[in-house]
Amino acid sequence: MIKDSGNALLKSTRQTSETIQVRPRVFLWAALIAGTLFAARYFGSAPLRGLLQWISRLGPTAPLVFIPLYVIACVLFVPGSILTLSAGFLFGVVRGSMYVSAAATLGATLAFLIGRYCAREWVAARLANYLKFEAVDEAVAREGWKIVALTRLSPVFPFNLLNYAFGLTNVGVRDYVLASWAGTLPGHDPLCLSGLACRRPDARRDGRAPTQPG
Repeated sequence: MIKDSGNALLKSTRQTSETIQVRPRVFLWAALIAGTLFAARYFGSAPLRGLLQWISRLGPTAPLVFIPLYVIACVLFVPGSILTLSAGFLFGVVRGSMYVSAAATLGATLAFLIGRYCAREWVAARLANYLKFEAVDEAVAREGWKIVALTRLSPVFPFNLLNYAFGLTNVGVRDYVLASWAGTLPGHDPLCLSGLACRRPDARRDGRAPTQPG
């Protein structure tokens, strides 16, 4: 019994050690993604292209990096159209649309929660000169999730800003998440298809992973 207890303790110690070793890598990846998106937001798209080229070489683990990248992009106001096109280029229409749908919904939800619970004053200041928001706020008070879905379907309303703005309305979290997911679905496939069209013809035919994201 003492031997079994010793083996269990040794196994537990090894697992703890492996976990401690993995965590710095996770934090490093997160810092790399956040830093690149910040640079893309304020210094142009070149850093983002470099990061996407790196993702294209990751193979099966590429979606595990791309989805957090998209989520952080939503929070940092990086245009999602660039990443949606890149998803089609990197993964094809079906998988690309699936990854974008999940990532855009997660990113929109994170920004919504930040706007509601952590940065209400900052969001209110950003919306002070955005006259359309008053109409949206009044409409949400009357119709709830329907307005969330409708604004997602219209390119007139800025996606990233509205993520935060809806946090100031009285729409519920569940209704917001479902309406955002449903409202953004129709726009994913055309952009992913456009991204796929940028691949070389031979790569599209045989399904090889691309090497030069646009």
